Amino acid sequence: PLVSISLTNPAVVKTPEAKITADKVVIAMNAWATRWDQVRQAVLVVAGDIIVTEPIGDRLEKIGLTDGLGVSDGRALIEYYRTTLDGRLAFGKGGMSGGFTYGSKVGGEVEGASAITNSLTKAMRTTFPDLGSVGVYKSWRGPIDRSKSGLPFFWHLGRRRNVFFAAGFSGNGIGPSHIAGKILSGLALEKQDEWTACPLVRDPNRDFPPEPFRYIGSKLVQKALQAKDINDNEGRESSRFVRFLTDLAPSGLSPFRRNKK
Repeated sequence: PLVSISLTNPAVVKTPEAKITADKVVIAMNAWATRWDQVRQAVLVVAGDIIVTEPIGDRLEKIGLTDGLGVSDGRALIEYYRTTLDGRLAFGKGGMSGGFTYGSKVGGEVEGASAITNSLTKAMRTTFPDLGSVGVYKSWRGPIDRSKSGLPFFWHLGRRRNVFFAAGFSGNGIGPSHIAGKILSGLALEKQDEWTACPLVRDPNRDFPPEPFRYIGSKLVQKALQAKDINDNEGRESSRFVRFLTDLAPSGLSPFRRNKK
């Protein structure tokens, strides 16, 4: 595993067994890139939870779920699902379990078995009632690097433009990863083209307030989003205070329409 990267020119990458010198380095570590302050101050690390069923290929075929296409809704705390090659259904939700880290560091709060397996199972059965009481094979959770805009950003560590990073995918990494590859390769090769001039190439600076204000504020907003999510599911209107807090939430690729009543 990576031990350190020196922000020199050339850069020096150290592992427990070796040392590599390189003119250019690209960091593609998802939420684990928050080990660097420059990335950590620009994202929130929150848990995403997921379950996967036992193999139920025949039942998935009956309801038309066979193509493996990833689908998500437009909520602030999104639900998403897709089928697997061996005939299972994977169903997940972001930001609902309360897994949140102080200082946007990756740790046990956002890794391991899911803490909301029963809630996910209930949500899956509500979405797909025809599946009935299918068995859940496994559950887990992982860290999501949530940016303020819900979009990834690309920049360089330190002052020298030879160690580049991508972060802030906000749980939507599979689709944008194709674009990310073009941007990162262009930056590493010092190209001047439409990809390196993309607005996603930017210095994130400090997109969120410093600790402890970031952690406290984020927990309040997360609780409000959870309350609104439950109210929306049950057809109830959220209180004015809950709506005020949810209006403070970072946007996403599909921002939900805020209720202004």
